[in-house]
Amino acid sequence: MDDTPYSPPDVSTPLRFGRHDKRRDAAFSLIELLVVISIIVLLMVLLLPTLQRVRKQARAVACQANLRQWGIFFSAQETANEDEPVTASGLKASEGAGPGDSMRYLERCYGPEIVDLFVCPMASRWEMKGVREYKGWREADGSTFTAWWFSAPPGEMDRELYLGSYGSNHEVTFIGFRDRPKEMGMADTVYDSAWESAAVRGAASIPFFFDCAIGGASPHKREGPPPYEGCEGTYYWYTECINRHDGGVNYLFMDWSVRKVGLKELWTLKWNKKFNTRGPWTKAGGVKPEDWPVWMRGFKEY
Repeated sequence: MDDTPYSPPDVSTPLRFGRHDKRRDAAFSLIELLVVISIIVLLMVLLLPTLQRVRKQARAVACQANLRQWGIFFSAQETANEDEPVTASGLKASEGAGPGDSMRYLERCYGPEIVDLFVCPMASRWEMKGVREYKGWREADGSTFTAWWFSAPPGEMDRELYLGSYGSNHEVTFIGFRDRPKEMGMADTVYDSAWESAAVRGAASIPFFFDCAIGGASPHKREGPPPYEGCEGTYYWYTECINRHDGGVNYLFMDWSVRKVGLKELWTLKWNKKFNTRGPWTKAGGVKPEDWPVWMRGFKEY
């Protein structure tokens, strides 16, 4: 038998106090709670840029998917129109449809869903800024991250508002007007160098449909880059040289291929037959990094 003296239990502390101490030991202190919250906030701060980058990449991929769909459409329509380039309306270039005609034709022939392909996911919102009105029609230009838009008089169109954030190369789509440039208020020189067919050599470097702040544009050989980021306008490079996809824009070329184009690369593309792809704003033409506006200096040279 064990000779260890027997010690009776200590009954001096009531049971209820023992239970209270147990609950107190299991609870979080204020300091511990603040530490946990701080860790969660820190993780959110660290992950937020990554999430934003992934979101931008997903939108860029969706934008290229839109342009590939347009490439399939344009290719089919070009074949049907005997190799004459077509506008975003799906009509021959010689018919020269504007945005309203384009939207109407597409919507009524292919359903309302096709009109949504006019919008890049990075520029799907619109603003009531710089609105122009003419005989009941209203329109406004877009920007880097906003869509151009127009609204028609009641009964003219199926929707009240139409958005777009892509534009076409005018020196492809406007060739049908060469016999009547004065009627369109455009100079004869625009048509002297325009592309007459998509079946040409080097089509992979000829822009056709692309990210743009207006529904269509054509560059000018003497026009330089925008002086500052977000300097959109209705002429030449200011509507096409927009930093929509991290230093670049998405392009559909006349061979119906799609890829991202660096902003400085825009001056190396064959916009028309006479466009100098080794001009002063190209690496081959002697441009220096310090010649570019400050907001573009960090982009890749071409």
